[in-house]
Amino acid sequence: DGPHRGPGGPLAIVSGRGDAPPDPGAGQHLPGPVDQPHPAPPDPGDPPDAGAGAQPLHRDRLAWGGYIPAEIEPQFNTIWALTDFTAANGATHLIPGSSGADDEIGLTMPAFQAEMTRGSCLFYDGKVLHGGGANSSDSVRQGVNLTYAVGWVRQEENQFLACPPEVARTLEDDLLKLMGYQ
Repeated sequence: DGPHRGPGGPLAIVSGRGDAPPDPGAGQHLPGPVDQPHPAPPDPGDPPDAGAGAQPLHRDRLAWGGYIPAEIEPQFNTIWALTDFTAANGATHLIPGSSGADDEIGLTMPAFQAEMTRGSCLFYDGKVLHGGGANSSDSVRQGVNLTYAVGWVRQEENQFLACPPEVARTLEDDLLKLMGYQ
């Protein structure tokens, strides 16, 4: 048991090739079946508080629906740990090798929890089945999720809905341009 340490220390890399060795027994703690389409991930401004439930396993690439062919991967994800990610506070569950498998097969594959120390980064592609674990600790798990997507897909979050006009009117022109208002 314990944190998975990828090449070079506290760096876990999960790809369709199954680079990361699974944590024996981790599969028995998975948060549940994949929802289609997947639910919105937790708001980054609202971290998983103590006692928060697990996030359903999902593939981030489904943010654009199911119309992008499976052989095209539209995104690459990172999760930067602002606090330690532990089994107790709900470190992310991942199924290495699930990029190339359908959901039924992917959910039977060995899994692990990406336990990592503050300052570590987890890398994974948008096809990897994953989900935040339940937080059974008495502390908040905080991280930053940065996603890199190909330029021809729409942004994942609609800024026009996320930032109402009354708030947008108060923002600087440079920020409004970045959000697509001008």
